[in-house]
Amino acid sequence: MALSLIPHPLPPDGFPVPIDRIDSAFRLLGFLPGYSHNDLTCRLVLHETHWEIKILTTQQHSYPAIKQVDFRPESFWSRARVLLSVQPDHLEYIIKPSSGAVARALLRFCLERGLPLTPAARQEALAS
Repeated sequence: MALSLIPHPLPPDGFPVPIDRIDSAFRLLGFLPGYSHNDLTCRLVLHETHWEIKILTTQQHSYPAIKQVDFRPESFWSRARVLLSVQPDHLEYIIKPSSGAVARALLRFCLERGLPLTPAARQEALAS
């Protein structure tokens, strides 16, 4: 059985996922590209019914609002990343977990919640 860093069930106050940075890409007025990032006070907290993310401000989203979970492996130029595409369209969070184990645990959590994972994300979630 694979080790999971995320407790089940989640604590009543939520579980803060150890991450180093969060970026977001979005569209202003439906067509102007926007971008924000935070590597000092970013936060991702998992709750039973929703998840909370802080870049510049804190936002909450329900799990069904996630339309796709993707994974980009570590490369020469960057660390591993988990990408969460959220409805409405054109909103994406790029999460840089503090370690590969945290990335796998987050992807496993998404898989267990029945969220749509890309083949790369599913493969990483099932890796031991």
